[in-house]
Amino acid sequence: MIKTELLQLWDRDFSGVPMLNRQFRHQFPDRWLRIHSLKASQRYPASEADWQALLSRQNNAISAVFGAGSEVILIRAAHYYIDEPVPVPAGQGFAGITDLMPFEPLEAFDKHTIDAGYEPGAMLRPEFSISVWRNGYFEPLLRLLAVEEESVFFISPDAHAIAAPYDGGIDFIFRDEETREWYRDLLREWLSPSPSGL
Repeated sequence: MIKTELLQLWDRDFSGVPMLNRQFRHQFPDRWLRIHSLKASQRYPASEADWQALLSRQNNAISAVFGAGSEVILIRAAHYYIDEPVPVPAGQGFAGITDLMPFEPLEAFDKHTIDAGYEPGAMLRPEFSISVWRNGYFEPLLRLLAVEEESVFFISPDAHAIAAPYDGGIDFIFRDEETREWYRDLLREWLSPSPSGL
């Protein structure tokens, strides 16, 4: 997949929305679903048993949505300020994940124009790479995402879906509300008890 194909795919499934994952639930409220990684809404793993529970739940949830062996696009966020040097793209990725194509940069944007919670000039440049989803293979990256040491989300072109792991769970964006409701039932044991879904 080349840059133009990715942008066409994004426009097809997520039109008009920037690649800023903290905005997805606001932009797609009828397509958004959040699961929690640990019981009782525990945010961070406190033991190796917690880590194994988190990784098992995240792997199984993403596999259920994307399907094992399906193409997956990784979108990594490079954050910087407009008066700073532009970061070098991430190269071929993360320790323990060996088959990623080199990350290719996309057009940067000012996060403040989308979310006033950011300072003016706080820039985000998305970078993308392509791989295949395999249960367990991305655990080194899932570990980094769970402690906020990386900012990456996954796109499944086949499922027309996003999986955006964060420190506490995963935000999913589905192709439509009907699909969201089907997965809400499938993943119901891992949902928040709060009516807000948070």
